[in-house]
Amino acid sequence: MIVRLQGFDRGLFGGNFHTHNMLSHMPPGVDVVCFSNGRDYVQGMRHALLQAKAGRIVMVVDCTHLLNLRHVHDRDRQWELPYPTDPNEILSFDHIRCYKADEKSDKKASQGIVTYGNGVITALQTRKDLVDDGLITTEGDLDVIDCPYLSGVPSEL
Repeated sequence: MIVRLQGFDRGLFGGNFHTHNMLSHMPPGVDVVCFSNGRDYVQGMRHALLQAKAGRIVMVVDCTHLLNLRHVHDRDRQWELPYPTDPNEILSFDHIRCYKADEKSDKKASQGIVTYGNGVITALQTRKDLVDDGLITTEGDLDVIDCPYLSGVPSEL
């Protein structure tokens, strides 16, 4: 079974007040995920469907703020990601996504923020602000790690 919980964090309908404090009260055995972007949502929902068919219960927490989000900074269109058309592109619960300042670099930053859902956008915006305020030298000093699986610790983390 898949349960979709709408309205997490700031959003179109003030959903923050309805669901924000209940994520820690999930019963054992429920897989809870909260994706930060449409690409991961599609790939993660494919995995959730497979898990539901195998008898698991998956709760997908949606953040209404992310439904129409296109930009991370100003009008950069950074959050307009292509739709994953290949049905074999699946995002397992163990997968994390690391947002580095230079995506082509294998260098790991000395600091990182582990977050999920709308927190990914907030962390990416904060990373830029930290550079602008002189608190870190470059955005490469801080990785933002998107960890959408909330019921356990993913093996990639």
